[in-house]
Amino acid sequence: MKSDMQRKNDVEQELEWHPSINAAGVGVEVHDRIVPLAGHMGSSAEKLAASRHSASRA
Repeated sequence: MKSDMQRKNDVEQELEWHPSINAAGVGVEVHDRIVPLAGHMGSSAEKLAASRHSASRA
């Protein structure tokens, strides 16, 4: 099982890799395997992409 820190790193790497997401505007936290995202997105499409891609790595 992955630690919270490993999950956080995985999600951050996924967000940085994806070209349609400005990863600098996304804060990632992990508490007991729950990964909330915070920050400001440029569009609804970017928000949806961040949500989908972070869930695939967590």
